[in-house]
Amino acid sequence: MYVSRLGNGFPLKPGNAVMDMKPADYSARKLVRSPHVKSKVANGSRILPSTDGRSATARRYRDLIESMCADLGGADYLSEAERQLIRRAALLSAESERVEALWARGDVEFDLASYCVMSNNLRRLCETLGLRRVAKNVPTLAQYLDAVAELKPSPIESNAPAVNGS
Repeated sequence: MYVSRLGNGFPLKPGNAVMDMKPADYSARKLVRSPHVKSKVANGSRILPSTDGRSATARRYRDLIESMCADLGGADYLSEAERQLIRRAALLSAESERVEALWARGDVEFDLASYCVMSNNLRRLCETLGLRRVAKNVPTLAQYLDAVAELKPSPIESNAPAVNGS
């Protein structure tokens, strides 16, 4: 039996993607796993474990994550560490908004010290992530049309016979 070098207790067999990798390759390659093997949070079907995500706070949390990811250029361009920081910032933002709404209605006594701690932690997370929006690299119309023209072969260059109306 082969022993897992990853320490997860699962036996590895020859032909397994992890088994065939050299130790130096572990950090260089990202292991691609089936969505069925990943957790529901990792594959995107759940925003948080053990919740269904239908509450107003959970929906706001999800909206904040999406907008923060978009501000930083899109989720595809973010590292996992940046995504984790965005999740923490979204949680602090949603909780701050909830506390502010309770305060505005007069439902609870306002704890200024904990509110300041939340606000300062949120500010530090946002500074770490970057407070400015990152624009996506969008080509101009002329650049887009040039790129499309390069993809389409002209009728003279193609070997296909020209289609006549008769």
